[in-house]
Amino acid sequence: MKELSQNETIGKYIHDLRIKNKMTLKQLSEKVNLSPGFLSQLERGYTTFSLNTLSALADVFSTDLSCFFTQETSSDSEQCVARNYKRANLRISKGFQQYTLFSQMHSNKMNPEIYEIYPVNEYSETVVFCHKEEEFMFLLNGSLEITLGDDVFILNPHDSVYVPPNTPHSWKNITDNMVILLGVSVNP
Repeated sequence: MKELSQNETIGKYIHDLRIKNKMTLKQLSEKVNLSPGFLSQLERGYTTFSLNTLSALADVFSTDLSCFFTQETSSDSEQCVARNYKRANLRISKGFQQYTLFSQMHSNKMNPEIYEIYPVNEYSETVVFCHKEEEFMFLLNGSLEITLGDDVFILNPHDSVYVPPNTPHSWKNITDNMVILLGVSVNP
């Protein structure tokens, strides 16, 4: 049996999610603002896709973006181990990189992630997050200024913070070295 390419594997997974959610290509296309023809090609692995496209699809299917990158079949016990070399990079910006720590979560309710936050420089940008998930963050190293609603806090190594749902929050690395932050969001 022929091994599927990454595009074919992701396309098949999108097709399976669409069928599981009892959606037609037309219904899905209206939700993600893409043509049914493009989605059909995507499902068959005939075209490439952007992270924005996958992100929009993940939102429609109420799943994590990283689920598109890990559909390998393995034993139940193997699915409980996440390998560093299989980690999906979810976002790269001028201020940080975001990685999923475990994209094979059985429930898809808990999303553990690592943020590598760069020192502030002339290219830095402040990203304000606000989402329906509640989130727990734990600072592994460095110092971080975190804004939670209207309040500003300085976190030091091993400090943690809880972010309630729908609370605007942002951060700034206040050191000259990369800061590493563990974040775990929980879907409602």
